[in-house]
Amino acid sequence: MVAQKVRETARRFRAGGAVGVHHYVGDLSERALHPTELRPFYGVFLHYLLSKDFSVKSRFYVGNLSGSDAHARNPELRARSLQFKSHVVELSVQAEWRVNALQGQIFKGSLVPYLFVGGGRLVIHPHATYMGPPDEINDRLTVPLPETNLHLSAVTLLFGAGVELNWERSASIFLEGGWRYVFSDYLDGVSKNGNQSSNDWYYGLTAGIAF
Repeated sequence: MVAQKVRETARRFRAGGAVGVHHYVGDLSERALHPTELRPFYGVFLHYLLSKDFSVKSRFYVGNLSGSDAHARNPELRARSLQFKSHVVELSVQAEWRVNALQGQIFKGSLVPYLFVGGGRLVIHPHATYMGPPDEINDRLTVPLPETNLHLSAVTLLFGAGVELNWERSASIFLEGGWRYVFSDYLDGVSKNGNQSSNDWYYGLTAGIAF
């Protein structure tokens, strides 16, 4: 009896890896999407099936984000001449709801759509630089770079949707798209030199496999 319960519990767990691309939205991204600023993310996760409809996924992701005034349409923003790169570590947990009612209608076979929401913690290592004429730097910057009091850790709220394909009882693959709202304006290392009233975001597309 005990051994059977242990086996049943073990079958509810899956572990795997994931890769994807993410895009930053903040002070140095006038456009919501610029293909040259898509950056890779990768990581590992642990998935626990609570029931047929609900599950929990904890994950550890590592990647990079970047942005540049050079892509802005606004000439004043282009003249500001700032750009950044950030190394980001994400530790998060998300709750997933499988929309099984759509299976067999819109989605066929073992393909199941799901929605997710969660939260996590980011460790951020931003590096912002001024790329314009040296003799104009004092006119373009409100404060020198790097800005003081950088927040190198932040809470994030994540939400999105995906589809999962179960091709074996003990294996699955998924593709999901999600947004991450960051409770900080320092994802890019720029706040006082940008818009201090608005926090940063990033979003992306991730594919993974679990066993």
